[in-house]
Amino acid sequence: MVYSIEVTNVNSKVFRFQEAECKSTTYNMNTKLLRQSLPDAPPEDAIIINLGRDKNVTVPFMLRVTDDDAANGTHSSTVKTVQEKVDYLLDTFITNGVEDKYTLSITASAASILSIVGILDAFSLNFGSEKPNILPGSLSIAVGGGQQ
Repeated sequence: MVYSIEVTNVNSKVFRFQEAECKSTTYNMNTKLLRQSLPDAPPEDAIIINLGRDKNVTVPFMLRVTDDDAANGTHSSTVKTVQEKVDYLLDTFITNGVEDKYTLSITASAASILSIVGILDAFSLNFGSEKPNILPGSLSIAVGGGQQ
């Protein structure tokens, strides 16, 4: 089965991870609850308020040289080497807006598995990698309280 992970930013710029670059993806969903104790009442009589759910998708990756354009034609030049991918991610793809929306789509053999729209929660590159021509990192898209 061929997996494809593609992230699109608010400016319609795309970054597509090739199958060899991503081996796993984590989807977390947590319910946010507020427990409010009542005056002179035992703890078991507390009111529980559901504040919604947080969803988070984390994609650990290993950037490497690929034959396909990681920008999928949305950049002024092709993005294939590790250095081109780093430059594109840091200079073009990741936007400055804290509330800018990103769409993360995961497909397998052309069938959609997951599509989530949210904010970029975390992004990291590990420049201390001991493997030449491979750069590990991760990105995380978060959706908060009841958003889809």
